[in-house]
Amino acid sequence: MALPNWPAPHVTMLHELLASGAPFSEIAISINRKFGTSYSRNACIGKAKRLGLSKTNNSPRVARTRVRNNPAKVREVRATRVKFTPAAPMTNEAGIEIKLRDAPVQPLHIGLLELTGENCHYPYGTDHFTFCGQKHLEGFPYCAPHVALTTKG
Repeated sequence: MALPNWPAPHVTMLHELLASGAPFSEIAISINRKFGTSYSRNACIGKAKRLGLSKTNNSPRVARTRVRNNPAKVREVRATRVKFTPAAPMTNEAGIEIKLRDAPVQPLHIGLLELTGENCHYPYGTDHFTFCGQKHLEGFPYCAPHVALTTKG
């Protein structure tokens, strides 16, 4: 646990390291090594704040602007279609084909980047997923046939 009142040499070193631009984590490590203390990074931040010290020059903060992808490139990617190739039929150990439940709907097989909130999000495929893409049922992420397939009742 850190001392409640920092001795003058500790405060002096805090001043010096802050003036040199050192990060608070390094300031804590340096003071601890020199004086055998166990100040945390947050203890150094708190002490500097109570002393009225600042690492910055008190200039107003400049908001960071988020760099976005090139919209033309995004549209180009969205325009590409994933080719759907149906998986080979599944069989059990005896070689008998296993019939999977299927919904009575013709999927559009749209890619992930083409999905909107209006599309059915029911997935198709194993390695390269596509999605049903039909209009979803209000309150569900799937179309009516896929809701019926995936819910009990």
